[in-house]
Amino acid sequence: MTAAAAHTPLPAVSPAPFPVVLYARASQARDERSTSVEDQLEYLRNWARREGWTVVAEYRDDDVSASKFARHKARTGWDAVTAHLRNGTVRALLTWTFARNTRDRRVYAELADICEETGVLLGYSGRLRDFNDVDDGFGLDLDAAMAVRDSRLISKNVRQSTRSRAAKGRPHGDVPYGYKRIIDPDTGKSRGWAVHPQQGPIVKEIVRRLLAGEGCYPIATDLNRRGVPTAWAGRCAKECPCRETMPSRRPNRDYDGEHVTLNPPWRSGNLPKMVTRPVYAKYRVHDGQVVEGVRGTWPRLVSDKDHHRLRRMFADPERDKFRNPKHSKHLGTGLFRCGRCESGRMRVTIQKGGNDYGCRDCFRVSRRQAPVDAYVERTVIRRLSRPDALTLLSSKQDTAHADAARAEVERLRAEMAEAQKALREGRLNPLDMATYREGWEPRFAAAEAAAQPPELPDAVVNMAGPDAEKRWKAASLATRRQVLDALYTVTILPVGRNAVKFSTSGVQITPK
Repeated sequence: MTAAAAHTPLPAVSPAPFPVVLYARASQARDERSTSVEDQLEYLRNWARREGWTVVAEYRDDDVSASKFARHKARTGWDAVTAHLRNGTVRALLTWTFARNTRDRRVYAELADICEETGVLLGYSGRLRDFNDVDDGFGLDLDAAMAVRDSRLISKNVRQSTRSRAAKGRPHGDVPYGYKRIIDPDTGKSRGWAVHPQQGPIVKEIVRRLLAGEGCYPIATDLNRRGVPTAWAGRCAKECPCRETMPSRRPNRDYDGEHVTLNPPWRSGNLPKMVTRPVYAKYRVHDGQVVEGVRGTWPRLVSDKDHHRLRRMFADPERDKFRNPKHSKHLGTGLFRCGRCESGRMRVTIQKGGNDYGCRDCFRVSRRQAPVDAYVERTVIRRLSRPDALTLLSSKQDTAHADAARAEVERLRAEMAEAQKALREGRLNPLDMATYREGWEPRFAAAEAAAQPPELPDAVVNMAGPDAEKRWKAASLATRRQVLDALYTVTILPVGRNAVKFSTSGVQITPK
């Protein structure tokens, strides 16, 4: 007797209890013509009702893909299904179509093992299949192969479409903070991005304040004080009614009521990553790289000049959180270096006889603040007051260094292209790729910033000239610090314990 003949098909209506589990899934809710998760479940309930089967559990995954190419979202509903099937108390798993189960070979193999071991039948498209039956098993394998093929075909088409959109400068992916989607009222599809009326001005404000010399910490503190919503998604509070429909850390976008969300605060460490994004300067990025010769079709929020200035600012390996904070009350805090330990920066300590600059790292070098500031200011004013000051400063561009940096940019791009090829061919696993990219990105940002021709800050250009001393005295402390940081490196040298009077030999001022 063959295996096919040994298999006894189930009757149309089973008189004995027949426990079944229902599962429904949809990658995304596209429009009213698509079969939603709720529509799938209703179809499966009616099927079970007609056959007289007992539905013991229903599971669902909303807005989750079953493809191996899916990212970011776990299939919690499917994990619950497999756990339920393993206990051996279920006779069948019902889904709308086979592809609702999985489009991944590994997941299908796990499902087949569970069903063969427990005898669970798989029902879809109005018919039950038995993994232990020769013909049914062959048909299941074919359906699984077709689902995997469809998944790969969709992935291929998506990649081709993404490359085409990148070549045309059209936007892709999540909308960055500062923009909003333009939705076609007839089709409901996105037609591009426009500047968000509330978020766009915030991006411009952050960029303007950073370039003016203000630090990330005071900017973040001010935005939190004003109650400005953050650039990253919040999560629903415990009392949010959204949790009654679908428990989630993020707001349920299908919920029609009013969300009660807990938006995380602005953090100083997130601002550099946000403002240096190429998207704000209309650069199109594909596979982590800026597409050469292509500009985005959306409006810009940051000029090319300001974008490269920001990139240079945050790619500087010597930059730390003490550089250029607007709340600094002294000229050299965080800017003046220690000549003894070399890595240390100076801070001001309050003394009865007058404030001192002291190294915050080694605590072995200190100098009176007033004469040091006076000497540094005289040096800066003298340089800015020269008639040919701007000409001399502009001629300091290191073209050889820029050429070397541009060569490094091309080398790093080729290196990333080779790594991506290795990932596609299976010679590099995703975890190693993520580790490699984590180290590659800061090197690429530093090389890209160094490859741009250096430009004089606006504060230096506006202050240079015969009236430099007058403009210096009228400028704010933040502007003075920005000009000083652009022109000189100031190092406080150790002069010995017996030094009583101030000497300029103890202060090294090196032009940049």
